[in-house]
Amino acid sequence: MTRLSQRLVRCFALALDLPEDFYDGMIKEPKANLRILHYPPQDPDADQVGISAHTDFDAFTLLKQDDVGGLQVLNKHGEFVSATPIEGTYVVNIGDLLQRHSNNYFSSTLHRVVNKSGRERYSAPYFFSFDPHELIPIAPTCVSEENPAQYEPITTSQYIAKRADASRSGNTYVSRS
Repeated sequence: MTRLSQRLVRCFALALDLPEDFYDGMIKEPKANLRILHYPPQDPDADQVGISAHTDFDAFTLLKQDDVGGLQVLNKHGEFVSATPIEGTYVVNIGDLLQRHSNNYFSSTLHRVVNKSGRERYSAPYFFSFDPHELIPIAPTCVSEENPAQYEPITTSQYIAKRADASRSGNTYVSRS
């Protein structure tokens, strides 16, 4: 998963008009972790969610879903739509740190889980970020006179800690700081 993520980072570099190897020095020892999540079936008639709407703190998340479904993402019209599982694929969620680094060029994916399938749901998200002590500036191609930097540089570990603290204090929705 780490090797796949390190290759994917090269795609993000190209999308930002940066050299393909721009991030190589920033992901030698990336902050990454894998979680195995279980969502029991929910009452199809109840207004419940398995996990409420949130964004991920890291640069991005790779998600291997089972065939049950239940992941929903917020579209540009403000509606939650299903991210239907496709066999042999991963969902790629942009996280807050990549949104910050790209000066909002990439948007962090607001998502939730609603499991009304009547079956157990399992997912395995893999959270990937830059090296923990790497100072993350705004990408040079994402700043201009018309689009000034919206954020100050911060290390990966400082940013993740800041978001975790905000989450623990009740700010669990989305933080763009």
